[in-house]
Amino acid sequence: MKKKVSIIIPVYNAEKYLTECIESVLNQKMQEIELIMIDDGSKDQSACIMKKYMCKYPDIIKCIFQKNQGQSAARNRGLEMAEGSYIVFVDSDDYIGPNYIKSLFEAADRYKSDMVLCDYTKVDEEGNILREYKANYEEKGIRIPSYISCNRIIKYELFHKYGIRYKEGVICEDIPAMLELEAVAKNIHVISMAEYYYRTNPSSTTSTLKKRNIKMNQLPFRALEECLEFYENNKKDPYDKKMEFFLCRIWTSLLFEVGRGASKNVRKNMCHEIEQFMDKYYPYYYKNPYVKLNYFKNMAKIQKWGTWAFVQAMHRHLLYPLTTICRWI
Repeated sequence: MKKKVSIIIPVYNAEKYLTECIESVLNQKMQEIELIMIDDGSKDQSACIMKKYMCKYPDIIKCIFQKNQGQSAARNRGLEMAEGSYIVFVDSDDYIGPNYIKSLFEAADRYKSDMVLCDYTKVDEEGNILREYKANYEEKGIRIPSYISCNRIIKYELFHKYGIRYKEGVICEDIPAMLELEAVAKNIHVISMAEYYYRTNPSSTTSTLKKRNIKMNQLPFRALEECLEFYENNKKDPYDKKMEFFLCRIWTSLLFEVGRGASKNVRKNMCHEIEQFMDKYYPYYYKNPYVKLNYFKNMAKIQKWGTWAFVQAMHRHLLYPLTTICRWI
């Protein structure tokens, strides 16, 4: 049976939640799927769990076992193995509702979309629902998408035709990949469904970023420069006000989230590199109309004020003092 959707799960030390994650995929109401799991050098029992399911469902499940290379390398390896027309990413500590794949695929097929996004639900370690998050924010004709990989279905052809891959060796690898996909995807559709359950796991990559000592070479400066080059090569304008605003939001998030886990010197260098990046590519970022506090009426205050404070501080060369204050909030 031809597989219509390839579900890719990178796995690293996920024994606590992996069974629930796999079972949620096997319980999907859509049958024409394959599950590709990549163990990225786990030190716990994750590989054993994967092998057990692979033996039980050999027609559905493929497993790859590799030395630890990071989540990007694992996702890229999964893409190499995929046979489906569409790709869905799921993180190994998360899980999905039974209609998740079917609803995304049917929307992509009905609207002839290269990419379909949906809302997602944040849950705690025990799976208790905390709140729902929108797939993107839209107001006044401006759509601000979320840049996580796991709340969407993506046509495989985009990865193959344009050579899009996750940047290896950097943190926040979703951002450049999703920006590139946004540039070349024809007809992006959004559905109102929140059956992706995103777990707030203290051991997850996102959570540990705030605690570990980040190094400068892990930050995605070059990856984002390559992203701008990708836009130009595909005849898209990477320097319009919308992209400028997106990057202000991205840098804000990186500084206030990732920067908390960085040393004093790394935070200083990080602020300096961000200022240089924006001065080089977007020298008038401080005049961006979308940054003004009264432009978006319905945007969450923390997002609106956070981006505004970031821009004001950067324009006055006070970015590092701002991060020092925010580190203790």
